[in-house]
Amino acid sequence: GVSVTSWPVALLGYVLILAATVLNIYLPKFQGELVGYLAASDEEGYRKVLPSLVGVTVAMLATRFLGSLVIEVHATRVLRKFTTDLFCHLLSQNLAYFDQVSTSEIIMRSSQDSRLLRSILVVSLLQFMQGLMSLVGCAVSIDLSAHGPSTDPLPRFAPPSAPLPIPALLLSALLALCAP
Repeated sequence: GVSVTSWPVALLGYVLILAATVLNIYLPKFQGELVGYLAASDEEGYRKVLPSLVGVTVAMLATRFLGSLVIEVHATRVLRKFTTDLFCHLLSQNLAYFDQVSTSEIIMRSSQDSRLLRSILVVSLLQFMQGLMSLVGCAVSIDLSAHGPSTDPLPRFAPPSAPLPIPALLLSALLALCAP
């Protein structure tokens, strides 16, 4: 299992990745404002929004990098513990076990398990967390656009007069994620 001291490291990494995903969801707001000011030839508004856009972009990239780095450190610790436990277990086997199982089988199996464990810890959980956060962010964004006045200088659609039910919000968010 995962040692007691390594779960805070994993939690920190996933929180940083979630923060990067939230910033990534928030980024189009600044991009839209920037395009709106460019279309309206409003240089003052453009100069006011540009530092915010750069700041959010840098913060997103930094949190994503740090989150990935922390998760890699966590995965390395878990794999080291896995390998150490496996080696200790192999040392405790009697010699008859090694007559039945070849060394190459043990090495092949442990390397396959290590690769699988790394892919689960690093890739699969990251993609799941980012997808879940994007889905929630899209649902919140759709809900906010349906209930509040638009501050977008170039509105793309008219908000519905009645709020969408939650299943429709989730379906809309899912479709927005799947759209090219």
